[in-house]
Amino acid sequence: MQQSLFSIRATYIALCFYCVFGAIVGISYLAINTDHFIDFVVPISSSVLLAGLLLYFHHDPRGRHTQSIKYLFFITAYSFVTPAWYYTIGSVIHNWVLVEVFPPISGVILIAISILTAMVPHSWLRHTMLLWGAICVPILLYLISQPSELSTARGREMMVFFGPGGALLFIVLSYQRDIMLHFTRAEERLRNSRRQADYDELTDICNRRGLIYWLSSNAGAQPNISSIIIDLDHFKQINDSHGHETGDAVLKQAAKLLESSLPKQSCLARWGGDEFVVLMNGLAAEQAKQVADTCWRTIRDHPFPLVGQLTCSLGVATNIQSNDIDTIIRSADACLYIAKRQGRNQVVTQPHAGTHQQ
Repeated sequence: MQQSLFSIRATYIALCFYCVFGAIVGISYLAINTDHFIDFVVPISSSVLLAGLLLYFHHDPRGRHTQSIKYLFFITAYSFVTPAWYYTIGSVIHNWVLVEVFPPISGVILIAISILTAMVPHSWLRHTMLLWGAICVPILLYLISQPSELSTARGREMMVFFGPGGALLFIVLSYQRDIMLHFTRAEERLRNSRRQADYDELTDICNRRGLIYWLSSNAGAQPNISSIIIDLDHFKQINDSHGHETGDAVLKQAAKLLESSLPKQSCLARWGGDEFVVLMNGLAAEQAKQVADTCWRTIRDHPFPLVGQLTCSLGVATNIQSNDIDTIIRSADACLYIAKRQGRNQVVTQPHAGTHQQ
């Protein structure tokens, strides 16, 4: 389904504004008690429909965004096509003076259709043009056939709004949409390219490049980095005994388990093979150790299909006052080396005094 160029927040604002504006106009005309019931019936009923649409949109903004804009299209058609034909036909049949009875909404119609043009999906642009024609054609034809009304100031104003002025605006909006669409697609391609470059294809977590980017974005001027290197114990045996497909499944599941064990302000990356790296900024040493213990227990206590219990070794370095990735990794890697040398399945923390084993 095609998406609108309008953001969800902008759509919220537009729906709220239209709803309130319609209610104010309808109540105002009801208080004035005009000769035409349509003056207050259409705005009030449109406001009620918009309120319902707003509730519908609010329930699932992202999922119902495009559909809500399409519904807005039909409400807009009802709101403006109805009075355009009502007053034009009435002027022909009942000899009303159109420039006197038509409500002062020419500018409102032009603005509303212009916004709708920017909101609707690209495939609906032709429908918007048809909507504009359904509003303008009867009014323009009537004014052309009534030179006496066309010669008045209001007649000339309506002719400009619904004629060349509206046409010029639509031409400009069409070019603007194309430019916006071009930049939106370019931005989306850039985001996709960055994700492909920064994320590991197998586990869908950061790779080395993504980890370095996170570090550069989050370390700040006074970094206080804690790092954890996690190595799945005897992972090569899994590949040898069960095949690489099972090994890949274990890596993906391990990545999900580790990701669920981490605080929000952290980054998990696949460092290579069966090694994962966690970076955290601003955590106290004890907090970082607790995160490492949680990761260790999460892997240890989870049964992996075909493999059973899996253990891991972790090296933890805390309070590193550097944003150099090599320095950070080297500190944690030294702890990981000790964890492996001491029999694996344990957490070793800097300065190697803290060791947790099964």
